[in-house]
This record gives sequence, C-alpha cells and structure tokens, in this order.
Amino acid sequence: MVVAGIAAFAATVRRWSEYFFAACILMAVKALFALFAGYTISQPRLVVNRTQAAEMLALLVVMVFLSYRYASHPPRTALESIGLVSAVVGLAGGLAFDPNGQSLGVPF
Repeated sequence: MVVAGIAAFAATVRRWSEYFFAACILMAVKALFALFAGYTISQPRLVVNRTQAAEMLALLVVMVFLSYRYASHPPRTALESIGLVSAVVGLAGGLAFDPNGQSLGVPF
C-alpha cells in the first residue's frame, strides 16, 4: 500500500504541488501557536512540549522555503518531482511514526 501510495503521489505531483506549499504554511502556523500558547488548537487541547514544537516549527519553515517555487508552477523535471514526493512522504512519515508528533495538532 505504501508503494502504491507513493506511485499515486508521483503520478499526480503536477496537480497537488501548489497545495503542499499551502499545507506547510498552515502546519507552521499551528506549530507556532503551539509553541507560544503551550497547547494545540485542535480539540481536545493537548499540552505541548515547547522544545518539540520549536523543532517542528523549524522543520516546517524550511519546508515552506523549499516548496515556495512550487506555489506558482509545478515541478519541471523528474528530480524536482522526486524531491517533492520525498518531502511529502518524509513529512507524513515523521508525523505518523513520531510517538509525540500528533501532540502538535499538525497532522495531515
């Protein structure tokens, strides 16, 4: 199922590339709120470890800067497509397999 999902992402990367940028911004705002407020926006409100929130915020800010160019035009080369699919799979995997990743309230 994972391989089929990655193949589907790769086949449709030109359609969703601009949405990835927006999703990264949304998750970064949620992580910023969690960092400053100390709890998540989602219900039920969860208390957040500020060190972990800062780490997630830094990761998401880097992802925003790296995916900025895809907000205006889709990836042109196979390498750009592979990089974008790898970013999506890596970010989703990091949130899914991190035992405390869901405590930030920033899942997909």
